Amino acid sequence: MVYDSNYHIYKYKANLHFHSKLSDGIYSLKELLKLINDSEFDIISLTDHNEINNSVNLFNTEIKEKIIILGIEISTSDLIEILVYFKDINEFLDFFDNHIKTRKKQFWSAYIKINIFELLDEIKNYNVLLGIPHPFGGKGLIRRLYKKGVSESDILKILQNFDFCEVFNSTKSKKNNYKAKEWCELNSPNIFKLASSDLHNIKSSFCMAGTNVFSSHKLNLDNFFSLVKSKKHNDIVFWPYGKSLRRIQIYYHHVRSFVRF
Repeated sequence: MVYDSNYHIYKYKANLHFHSKLSDGIYSLKELLKLINDSEFDIISLTDHNEINNSVNLFNTEIKEKIIILGIEISTSDLIEILVYFKDINEFLDFFDNHIKTRKKQFWSAYIKINIFELLDEIKNYNVLLGIPHPFGGKGLIRRLYKKGVSESDILKILQNFDFCEVFNSTKSKKNNYKAKEWCELNSPNIFKLASSDLHNIKSSFCMAGTNVFSSHKLNLDNFFSLVKSKKHNDIVFWPYGKSLRRIQIYYHHVRSFVRF
């Protein structure tokens, strides 16, 4: 956190999308804790696929001067992924037990037995932040909806369910990221924009992307949610990355997925 006395605002840096070995990452919670403590990030969320144990354990760990957000990346049966953040641990556990756990085929699986529209209907009774990760990636919401033949006007209606969109992901190509950024700026200019590492396997990528969050007062879990829902007061921090790093990430990601299945 940095206080800018010229504009009288607090500036935070967030990384709200990365994985542990409980899904398709390769790092233990202990290893991730070291990365978090050594990083400049103030706001953190661990988002394993269809799994919450390490997110809960991280939330229950006292980390000085860090805001920890309960998170999960849900992979649906129609191969769409969404990010969901909770601020109440009881709601988080209830949602997982009643809507995710019972639909998993194994401890960690590539998807759960629910499609995106069913999921959006079931989650509306919870106090959450909903986000679109890598919108034009392989399991990106916008790309998948276009492939299903959904009209752009209907896609924009669906987008109203979401609080933020990831416009930079360090595992995606420069072309893919710019496409996400330009699409959001054209079709949903006020949506809260997220930049994430989407860390799976390369430690150096953890600090490669982040979101700047601006606030007129010191943030806590409650007012961070309010700030994101207001869809303002943020910008994106970009870290350049080379093709070689992305190739390594993709290689390990596919190897990890192959071993899991």
